Amino acid sequence: MFQNILDNALTNINTFRLVLQTNEKLRKVLSETTDPNLISMLLTDLLKKKSRFKKPGFLEDIAQNFSFCTTDVDSYKLVAEAFIVDHPNLRSEALNTILINAGILHEAKISSVWTWIVKYRNVRQDEKIVTDRLDKFVEYRNDAAHRNTVDSIFESTDLIDLCNFIESLCQALAELARFAVINKKISNKKVKKIGKTTNWLSKQEVLCANICQPPLSIGDEIFLLSSTKSYCKSAKIEEIKNDKEVSVKIIEEKGDYSFKLDTDARKGLDMYIATPDINEESDIDLEICMEEIK
Repeated sequence: MFQNILDNALTNINTFRLVLQTNEKLRKVLSETTDPNLISMLLTDLLKKKSRFKKPGFLEDIAQNFSFCTTDVDSYKLVAEAFIVDHPNLRSEALNTILINAGILHEAKISSVWTWIVKYRNVRQDEKIVTDRLDKFVEYRNDAAHRNTVDSIFESTDLIDLCNFIESLCQALAELARFAVINKKISNKKVKKIGKTTNWLSKQEVLCANICQPPLSIGDEIFLLSSTKSYCKSAKIEEIKNDKEVSVKIIEEKGDYSFKLDTDARKGLDMYIATPDINEESDIDLEICMEEIK
């Protein structure tokens, strides 16, 4: 789950460090040293009672990758087992606790991760149904891993449906984490609101919007947000037309415009753009923001 979130959505090593630092002892070590041997000693103490972590090389792998977090971004490799230090099973309550400890729910201004997930466009189910499905998934996984005989046999359609559910859950968490980061940037005035989407023409793949704070140009990266719709996407502008259907390269006046983007969108989203004084990269600068959230 976290591999999906971190690799496909956040792509920033400081976010990886932030999640790992939810354990108080690990946070202390990461702030004081990059020595893999010292980190390995700490992990040995933390995990000495957990037989599942005694396979050869396991602690060394985690320790080395902790070290990469602070010294070599390109060489980092996520070790999934690291997330089991505090939470043996990522059930619904544990998942919420992890995001609280990481500061994500605070910056997103929501009380529970499920407030976001149940309204996410690829989930849209009652909270009890969603949490029950996640907890059931954990039970299936544990049965498959630890029992000699397994009672539950899936039809292919049931298995695919379960996999799709987990994928949608990962996507929702990824957008929630990004939403928290952008919210922090908004509060620091490093991202500003430029308009609101008024329609999404799915067949033509055209977004209609009212722009209240130009300028805006072809090639700009914008952020489409809505806490009530559990929506957070970045998009690059590929084409702009004014209200007379005339193509323009830059918007210099307030008004209604239509856009071609490199992704789909929807009606009723707030539009934001990074202000000129921050790092102008394809992805919003997460390093400073994650330190602020922490």
